[in-house]
Amino acid sequence: MLNLKEDVEGARKVGKHGCVTKENEKYFDKYSKIYPFNNEELNTYYKDFNYDGPVLCVVSSADHLLHAILQGTTDITLFDINRLTKYYCMLKLAGIKTLSYKEFFGYFKVTSEKLNLVNVELYKKVRRVLQAEDRCFWDDVISDGLTVNNFYNGIFDVEPVNNAYYDEDVYYDLQSKSLSIKPPKFIETDVFDLPKKLSANDKFSSIFLSNISDYVDGQEFEKLLVTLVKNNLLEGGLIQTNYFTDYDNLGLKLTFLESTNAVVKSIK
Repeated sequence: MLNLKEDVEGARKVGKHGCVTKENEKYFDKYSKIYPFNNEELNTYYKDFNYDGPVLCVVSSADHLLHAILQGTTDITLFDINRLTKYYCMLKLAGIKTLSYKEFFGYFKVTSEKLNLVNVELYKKVRRVLQAEDRCFWDDVISDGLTVNNFYNGIFDVEPVNNAYYDEDVYYDLQSKSLSIKPPKFIETDVFDLPKKLSANDKFSSIFLSNISDYVDGQEFEKLLVTLVKNNLLEGGLIQTNYFTDYDNLGLKLTFLESTNAVVKSIK
């Protein structure tokens, strides 16, 4: 259950002071900075996954969610340890639903290491389709003089060009498909507690974990993957276990797990 008052206060602290998390604590926490766009080449591999059933993905920048929608998924469960990602995800999805291509990439534009969410008229458009709790959150945050600019992670190479929907025709395809999805379910959880938050009936055709493996113990992460494959992956389903960036032109290397034999494979 979301605690709106607590979340707004957490957002204010992150927005004004950079991060609630103290030094020497976890890199990500309950209230942390937000990635505006993914910094992996999702547009190169998202079609290689299975979208026949429900999809589970980390919220992060919401781009895994948007690419799943592009493939026709209507049943999506989201999880993240950072509660602010949920509100950003719903704002971004509302932007896809209501804004033209030019408006969207003007509104969610990274400029001078910040997001350009300062256009009141465009926010009014987006606001119309936000659910009540998300609308109240952004109304409170914006009225306090903050925008997502204050929550941007500050990674220089985070740009929208790695997303399939950066293409204008694909964007409008995504816009059309986004209008018919169920409201995504959001689970606030550390990745290692994720299996406890899922029921035996929660089965997914694809699970996207982005690059969480870069920040956690490798052996514990492998145990987590075995659990998810055994309990929550449909036959023929896939788990993305790490992500790919090709800034050094090394070639595509995408690692995932397949439910049929849980063998790590690589797409090249």
